[in-house]
Amino acid sequence: MWSSYPYPSYLAYNYMNKNLEKNAKVFILGDARSHYLERNCVVSSVNDHQPLVKWVEESKDEDDLFNRFSKEGVTHIFLNYLEAKRTENYNLFPWDERSWSIFEKFWEKHIELLWNKIDMQDKRDPQALFIYTVRQKVNTPSDNILREWQPAALKEPKI
Repeated sequence: MWSSYPYPSYLAYNYMNKNLEKNAKVFILGDARSHYLERNCVVSSVNDHQPLVKWVEESKDEDDLFNRFSKEGVTHIFLNYLEAKRTENYNLFPWDERSWSIFEKFWEKHIELLWNKIDMQDKRDPQALFIYTVRQKVNTPSDNILREWQPAALKEPKI
């Protein structure tokens, strides 16, 4: 489906509308648009402090963060990677080292990839969409695609 705005999330929203429980709640990252999603969601614009970063900053550890997700009823995370890259100059994920450490441990312990669509061949409508399930404990941790936005001090030096 071609869209007039860059990096649409429609394919992921369509998947979630058809496959997630009606009471699912989705944390949307990297996109302020939620119009076609027929599930409750947490979303914010590029001009807002991202709720995810705030939740992590308020958590004492990864289990406390998981409890926050549970308390808020968030069952899934959706990331529109290309839209997050397009808007990264807004500093969407201003992690400090402490909050990044909590988030990375949370990701390893509680996040599992459910669905993705990656298609960079269509130059008119490239896609990099990811839907994750938030679980009490995962068997196989998913790659943390948000690692790209970890604090600079923690990144591997480029040779």
